[in-house]
Amino acid sequence: MGLSDRLSLPTSITPLLDSVKNVPEAAVAATTSAASQLNPAAMHDATASVIDKASSTVAAASSKVNPNTILQDHAKFVRNTASSVQDTATSTMDSAISFAKNPIKYVCGIILVLFQAFFEIAVPFALYFLLAAFVSPVLAAIVAGLQVLFVVVLKRCCQRTTDTLGVMLLSGFFICAAFNLACNHGTLLTLRNSTLSLSMGIVMLATLLPIEWKKKHQLRPLLYYLVQNMNPLDSTRTAWKTFWKTWPYLRKVIRIETALCGIALASKFLLQWYLILADFEDEEIAYYTNAYMACMVSSMLIMLTIGGLLLRHKHKRISNPLNVDHKQMFRGILYGTA
Repeated sequence: MGLSDRLSLPTSITPLLDSVKNVPEAAVAATTSAASQLNPAAMHDATASVIDKASSTVAAASSKVNPNTILQDHAKFVRNTASSVQDTATSTMDSAISFAKNPIKYVCGIILVLFQAFFEIAVPFALYFLLAAFVSPVLAAIVAGLQVLFVVVLKRCCQRTTDTLGVMLLSGFFICAAFNLACNHGTLLTLRNSTLSLSMGIVMLATLLPIEWKKKHQLRPLLYYLVQNMNPLDSTRTAWKTFWKTWPYLRKVIRIETALCGIALASKFLLQWYLILADFEDEEIAYYTNAYMACMVSSMLIMLTIGGLLLRHKHKRISNPLNVDHKQMFRGILYGTA
């Protein structure tokens, strides 16, 4: 593989390479045509004309090529990679220092994060399913949504931050309540048990859309916010932001996992709808949907574990931004532009 194949060369260098490649063919064709007429003067003039034209083309293309662009592109890549590695080292060092200085405080921070996750994710779902057994599913979704709304408002007032995960969960509960209001007749009543999984699947798939606001904030997949909120240190959360900006493999894995989880959650509703239309008994519908959901949850946990291991393995391979391959690459660039 040549240097031009390994580097992201600017598009302006293409006419230069094409002109150099086509010079011998054009010169040979013109010379052969003139030689066939046994006219040395015409052969000389044709060859000189083609060479002059090719030389002007090469000169024009060369004037558009900026070798500094190549160096700047790869220098930016190395800076971004080094920044991500530095952020990882900083977060790891902060964790070690925090644990060494005050292990009780560090452990309490982890417990606080777990408590926040439990209070923000587990409690609303448990509250919804408990209330749905005694009151209307609409009222259960509204009460669970109000609990999430309380957490979002509390974080906004106390920490001056927007809880993106809480906003998404709140949207899911409101979608669930709206759908339950629409399903108030006939066989659609049986679908109320699956509306929460459908709404969460819709929210997860909606986070894959490239939505931006205020030209600063870009919507990211739901799993990204979920993983980011699980870290007790601000430096680790900052490192995740850097990873997302500079690591395409991380973005690809998280987007794929979010899409699969969203499809799995929404598919439960579709399965239950099909079973209702196929005139299955209520006990059979409950059995099949619960078994399907258990398989889906197990599959999602396995998939998330595999994705985390792949990211860890990939990060170890790119943890040294100036490896031998990059050194050879820059040596070739410097020698080629000297």
